[in-house]
Amino acid sequence: MLKPRRVELKLTPAQAADDQEILQLCAKKLKKNPSKISVVPVRRAVDARRGEPKIVLSLDIWEGPAPAPPSPIMEQAPDKPSGDVVIVGAGPAGYFCALELLLLGKRPIVLERGKDVRERR
Repeated sequence: MLKPRRVELKLTPAQAADDQEILQLCAKKLKKNPSKISVVPVRRAVDARRGEPKIVLSLDIWEGPAPAPPSPIMEQAPDKPSGDVVIVGAGPAGYFCALELLLLGKRPIVLERGKDVRERR
């Protein structure tokens, strides 16, 4: 079986929401026909540094149809939180991460290094 090609794309949130545009960009990057490839998302991250946030997608590109995904080992998250969560950075992405973890029942600790907020203004 052939191995997939790993591609990383930095997109705006609007581009990342459009599957057809992602397929077109991957095909253009690999110089392939979009109808001949399959795109499988591997990782999705938010880069909120400097200006407008970017969505960083890591994708596996298969020629032809992608193989069936492996069966999940665990279908549901455990009921009890395991371990402490520490978020380094109290910027927009740090607070968003903390909010998501709170919604999942975790109790995150947000750390920020640097000067007092009033001194940074």
